[in-house]
Amino acid sequence: MLRRKAFWFTLCFLIMVVLYLSMTFPVKRQLRWVDANTASLKTQMEWFSRWKADPVIEVSALETWAREHEQFKGYDWDGVSGINALNLWGIPTENRRQSVMPRLSRLQGNISERFVEKATDKQLRTFMHTMYHGLDNQREQACQQAYEIIFPSLDSTQK
Repeated sequence: MLRRKAFWFTLCFLIMVVLYLSMTFPVKRQLRWVDANTASLKTQMEWFSRWKADPVIEVSALETWAREHEQFKGYDWDGVSGINALNLWGIPTENRRQSVMPRLSRLQGNISERFVEKATDKQLRTFMHTMYHGLDNQREQACQQAYEIIFPSLDSTQK
């Protein structure tokens, strides 16, 4: 009788430990970066803090244009949102955020497409040159000018 109680107590204890660990231990992490020059996005999955999948790069419209016009000079990856970790049940266990977002994270997705559609080739060449060779304040100005090209009505209402 005592052995049977010890068995059930041990089994219940082990089940509780496994459930606790499955809810607190991160099983999968998603790492994210944005290219500081073209706004392309790179993601990589990490399993059990050990095995990493091959990185996946989502090419932005700006990078596509740069490659077509021989303006692409390589990647300069900046971390986007730190680490998003999920437990065994798919529930987030940690979310480390960076305090400073990379300058081009605002030009991701269809914003980048709109910039390529609305800007002239000369404006795009100047933008790419500034992103690759300019100082930080010049790059910030280039991003601001890109937004003014994409959203001209916003610029006129702020003045």
